[in-house]
Amino acid sequence: MQQVMGHYFSENAPVNENTPNWYRYRMSNSQMNHCKQQSTHWRVACSIPQDAKHIYTNYWRTTFKDFDVMTFRNYNVCKTIEFVNIRGHEVYIAL
Repeated sequence: MQQVMGHYFSENAPVNENTPNWYRYRMSNSQMNHCKQQSTHWRVACSIPQDAKHIYTNYWRTTFKDFDVMTFRNYNVCKTIEFVNIRGHEVYIAL
């Protein structure tokens, strides 16, 4: 996944942008900005199982209002997220 590592979400670094899939995919910057205009939430996922039955494993979700991933570039602050699951261990934050 070297293709997506090391890039901010504000950077245009698409991977298979026209063929969405759970294995190797990242939207283009323009696609992400379009989704941002239409959505209240965003999610990031990785290491989705081959059967794609458990799509809530290894992902996190939050709102653009609480954490705008498209403009974020500071790793020394805490941000509010709604849900996180890492290798099956999950936390849901009731807001």
